[in-house]
Amino acid sequence: MSTFYTTGLRLVFLSAVVISALASLRPVRADEPFEISVEIKEITPPEACDATGWAISLVRETAITGARPNPDLGRYPSSVMRYVIQYVDDELNLVHYWGSGYSAYVQDYMVWPQTENFAQIKGRYPVPLWSDTYRAVTVEYLLYEDRIVWETRAALDCDAGEVAAYEVETRAADGVRTDLPEPGRNLVLALQDIRRYRNPFNNTGYLGTIKACQTFFVSEITMPRASISTYARESITGQAMLIAGAPTPVPIVDVHEDYGQPGGQPILDDCAVK
Repeated sequence: MSTFYTTGLRLVFLSAVVISALASLRPVRADEPFEISVEIKEITPPEACDATGWAISLVRETAITGARPNPDLGRYPSSVMRYVIQYVDDELNLVHYWGSGYSAYVQDYMVWPQTENFAQIKGRYPVPLWSDTYRAVTVEYLLYEDRIVWETRAALDCDAGEVAAYEVETRAADGVRTDLPEPGRNLVLALQDIRRYRNPFNNTGYLGTIKACQTFFVSEITMPRASISTYARESITGQAMLIAGAPTPVPIVDVHEDYGQPGGQPILDDCAVK
C-alpha cells in the first residue's frame, strides 16, 4: 500500500452508529448562489467484509441549488462531481474520480439533487489485501467545479472476515481539489511466477517472468465501463496486467511499503525461505 498520503483520522468506532447531518453551504462565489445539503436517512448495517472489500448500503437525500451546467459533460446539467479516497490501516489504498479510469468503484460520477435509495459507500480492493483483518476508511468528497463542498466518511473494522464496527458521517466541507491526493503506485507481492508477454492475449513477445515472492509496483488501475476486468500497469516491464476479473487475474497481494524491512511488515511465511 502506498504511504504518500495520510489523513490523521480520529474516529471512534461503534457497533452500529448512524450519524446524519443536514446543513447548508455558503455560496462558492458571491455571484453564484450555490447551496448543497446531504442527509443520510437510513443505513443497512454491513454484514460482510473480506480481503477484497466491503460495502455499506444507505438512503441519501441530496439537495442542490444554483449549480451551473458542466461544460465537459455535454447534456449533463450538474457540475457537482464525486471524488473518492480510500484508506486501509491509515495508508492510502485507492483514489477515484471522473477520468481516473476505475469506473467500477463509483459508477455514477455526477451528483443529482434527489433521493438515492440504492446508494452505497464502498471499499473495493482490486489487489487483495494482506489479510481480512483491517481498519478501512472511505471518504467521498463532493466537488462543485474545483471546490470541495461536502464529504461523507465511512469507517469499518473488519476482524477475520467479520464486521466488528462501522461508522458513517456526512457534513459540509471546504477546500479545493488540489488539497486531495492523486492516484499513486502501490507495492504488491507476487504469490506465484507471473510470465509477462508483450501481447498477453496470445502469449507472444515474451518479456520475462516476475518471480514468486518478488515485490513490484502497480499503478494506473483501470476498469473500462461495461467490463468485468480490472487492469494495472506493473513496474517490471511497464505493461498492463489483469489484476481482477476474467479470465484469470495474476496472483498478487497488497503489501505495505515497508514489507520485509527491519521493523516493517514481516515476510510472508511461504516466502521466508525463497
